Amino acid sequence: MVVRSITGKAMNTYREAKHMAKVLEEILRARNVSVSHGETLNIVARQFGLNDWNTLSARIKREEVSGARRMQALASWDFVAEHPREFDFGLDEDARNSRRGAALIRYSGAKPTRYREFRRAFGTLAQTVSAVPFHGQRIEIRADLATEKVSQSRALARVSPLEQTRL
Repeated sequence: MVVRSITGKAMNTYREAKHMAKVLEEILRARNVSVSHGETLNIVARQFGLNDWNTLSARIKREEVSGARRMQALASWDFVAEHPREFDFGLDEDARNSRRGAALIRYSGAKPTRYREFRRAFGTLAQTVSAVPFHGQRIEIRADLATEKVSQSRALARVSPLEQTRL
């Protein structure tokens, strides 16, 4: 879900939603409608199809974190998913200080979701490299894989036919 401001552009921070609520509160008070700031925050949240301000605020903050993580995305890796905006992916903050970095894919579990069944949520990181420098050589590919609350996970390496020049 992309949260948009009243101007139609994507809202980058929850402060813009707070500003929308403040403007709404001022307009209603000018028309002698008594409403608290908290009530206007909840009205703004409902305009985005959410139950309350706390839910909207959490969603916007999660998107900010996801965006920052994507900005630090793994160089030369592509993230693939049926609905990629429902995932956080990139460098794993918990493994950042270790000698060996790790990637993270996390399904946000956001409601509403485009997945009919949670079990069908799927995301993968893929990397394509040229095979030309490795022709005639034996190579070893290693991967560390850690999971939480998933039904399946796998590390996969594929070598394409000779007429293709990518691993």
